[in-house]
Amino acid sequence: MLDEENEQQIPLNSLLYYQKPVLGLSSGQTRQIDPLQVVFPSGGFGLAVPVTSPVQMDADVTRYNSAAVASGPENTEMDVKERRGIAFTFVGLSLVNLIITCYLFVNADIADTSKVSPEPDDTVFPFVFQLVPHNRRPIEKVNFGFTILILIIGIFSAVFEQPLGLSVFAISTVLNFLLGTIALPYFAYATRYIFDVWMLYLALVFRSKLVFNFLPFTLSHIHRA
Repeated sequence: MLDEENEQQIPLNSLLYYQKPVLGLSSGQTRQIDPLQVVFPSGGFGLAVPVTSPVQMDADVTRYNSAAVASGPENTEMDVKERRGIAFTFVGLSLVNLIITCYLFVNADIADTSKVSPEPDDTVFPFVFQLVPHNRRPIEKVNFGFTILILIIGIFSAVFEQPLGLSVFAISTVLNFLLGTIALPYFAYATRYIFDVWMLYLALVFRSKLVFNFLPFTLSHIHRA
């Protein structure tokens, strides 16, 4: 097994191994044990295999009380196709969301035909059945501008596979949903949130495939040689 002191002598790619859990094996069955790549709190890397029998750990081993399995992004043909599929779906939804959002905002005064009461004069918050004014409030224009900016950030982040941009898109989408409700021009405008939720899910899935993922566990389940 690899030690922290020897980690610099071995290419990082040679450490990218993982072990899939196998269910339903009886006690008499055996299977091949694949090594795990682990990352220690100090930042060092190592290889580990599950402990199948009690082992005696020396002082150098027991000084680590925790570790984590590391899984990085892969560039195999299957992984590349999967990422491209997610990016294509994300960009397609973004364009649809962009078109629908612009249409609902520009045509706010005619988009909802259920409004029949006269337009409010100086009321900041119109009643349920009051006609939507033709002119948009300043807060509505600001919210609309930020919504378009968030969509553009998401499109470019997906095209160029930028995890930081996807993180910004995800956080901004959630904040826009929580803080932008007061800036909705009318209730039907909120239907665009359906696309936001779908895109938020795709952004988080896409980001998970572009960054290192870690699964922490206790060192008592592995041994190092």
